[in-house]
Amino acid sequence: MVDYNRALELDPKYALAYVNRGRLQLLLGNDQQGFADLSMALNLNPDLSEACSQRGIAYFNQKQYDLALSDFDQYVQRNSQAADGFLFRGMTYSNLNQDDKAVQDLERSILLGPDDRLT
Repeated sequence: MVDYNRALELDPKYALAYVNRGRLQLLLGNDQQGFADLSMALNLNPDLSEACSQRGIAYFNQKQYDLALSDFDQYVQRNSQAADGFLFRGMTYSNLNQDDKAVQDLERSILLGPDDRLT
C-alpha cells in the first residue's frame, strides 16, 4: 500500500497505481476506498480495461449487478477475446435472471478459454 501511495504522490495521474491500490483496498475489506480508487483510474483513463474488470468484480461481489454489468460490458467491448470478461458478464446476467444472455456469454467464455481454469 505504501508503494502505491508513494507512486501517486509522485504522479497523481498514474491510473494503473489507482487500479492496483484499489484492488488491494478491496482485498483488505476497504470497499469504499477500493471503489473510489478504481473509479479514479477510470476517470483518468476511461480505456483502462483492467479497472473496468476489477470494479465490475467488486460490484458483483457486493450484489450490485446492474453496475457490474455496465463495467463488464465495457470490458468485453475493449477485450473481445477475453474469456474472463464473458465469464463474469455471463454470471452477472444469470444473477439478473437474463438466462439467454448468460448462456450465450458463458458459452463464449468456454470457446475463448477452453484451458482457462476459470471457465
